Amino acid sequence: MKYILDFDGVIFNTRAFKNWFIDRDIEITRDAAFTQKVQAFVEDGSLDMESFVFPDARAFIQRHPDVTILSSAKSRIDDTNESTQEEAIAFQEFKIVASKIAEGKQVKIVYDSKREALEEMLHRSTEPTVFVDDTKEHLGDGQGVYERLHAVCMNRDSSGAFEGTLEHGVINSFDALDELVASREETM
Repeated sequence: MKYILDFDGVIFNTRAFKNWFIDRDIEITRDAAFTQKVQAFVEDGSLDMESFVFPDARAFIQRHPDVTILSSAKSRIDDTNESTQEEAIAFQEFKIVASKIAEGKQVKIVYDSKREALEEMLHRSTEPTVFVDDTKEHLGDGQGVYERLHAVCMNRDSSGAFEGTLEHGVINSFDALDELVASREETM
């Protein structure tokens, strides 16, 4: 079983990370100047990037050696400028490296859609793959990419119970992911 995990919201507590800056009245801009500020906070010890990694994510990644981290650098702000996009990717790269979660793991950072990256990663795959993301848009990027790709929505703020019909399994922790995969392993 292969796992492809989103970084923000699945592995990394992005909300707490943003709140760290909001609490200090520091504007989050996702550009080179902001990345340098974050690096300075990390270097002087006032910001511990590892503390924003969900504990169950670190344990899950250690238990499963074949994990790929797939992250989109696009923010909710419309970055149409190419250099801004490059800076956003560099910022995302820095966050992943500084969190020390990706050591020895494959990491792929895209700017927007994850579809091409999923196609590239899975074009020769023969084993079942679980893709975990926290946004419906990115989960949709996986539709039709590979017949053995199973998309799962991780919603950290939920009990895992949702009304209505969902096209993706919904979980709120990596323990719940383990349970979901175990319950569906025969059909994957």
